[in-house]
Amino acid sequence: HEYLDVLFDFLTPQPTRVPTKNMKVRLVTKARRLMWSWGVMGKLAHMAQTADEQEIVIQSKEETMACYLVDYAKMLYRNQPDWLKLKFPLKRGMSVDDFARDNLEWANGSKILAIPQGASKLNTLHPSVHFMDEAAFQDEGQAAFNSAVAAASFIICVTSAWPSWFHDLAGEDRFPIHALKVMRGVAYTETRRGAPMLWFDCSAHPEQDKEWEEREKPNYTSESEFNRQQHCDYTAGGGEKVLRDRMEARW
Repeated sequence: HEYLDVLFDFLTPQPTRVPTKNMKVRLVTKARRLMWSWGVMGKLAHMAQTADEQEIVIQSKEETMACYLVDYAKMLYRNQPDWLKLKFPLKRGMSVDDFARDNLEWANGSKILAIPQGASKLNTLHPSVHFMDEAAFQDEGQAAFNSAVAAASFIICVTSAWPSWFHDLAGEDRFPIHALKVMRGVAYTETRRGAPMLWFDCSAHPEQDKEWEEREKPNYTSESEFNRQQHCDYTAGGGEKVLRDRMEARW
């Protein structure tokens, strides 16, 4: 799955597959079922295991969802061969099951921690990496992102399309066919202030072609909902952004 190579390259400070000089922020709009959450957690678990004193903070709308991502890291550690576990032991010789669900720590001082949404949750943290999962769905996402810019060394925001603050940040309504094409189903843009963003359409997956789309569409309540979840269309569904803007103005 070549798109995973693009994913891992993009999550480095100096990627080679896209023309960005930004070494701090990584934004991603993606279709469902492309294993982005697994991919990011694989990258972050590797970082925590092999680099000392990393503080990696996972933030989701609810702490329970962030804990699921920490579970991914635990599963990856648990399924390593024994020689790797001996080379990269956990804190004080503990096993994976000894940790609370919201954290995992290594003997090298690195840790992965789950927190719920909200800018205030970052007040006492200075993470090496701040990962916002499904960032567009976080009601306090914009404030949390701005706090992370001040506090974190590296920021990763990954989301499915949803009309929200992240839509405004992206500056595009849907998968940008005019943008730099990195590979099939993957495009690169920059926000108005120059932050790099990758777009992953469902067609990035080698098995998801037009025939797959025709089989998959009937499973959704509408074609617009399919377009939102699989073609990164922030405006699909009709009127959500207009309604949101009116509600914000009313408040």
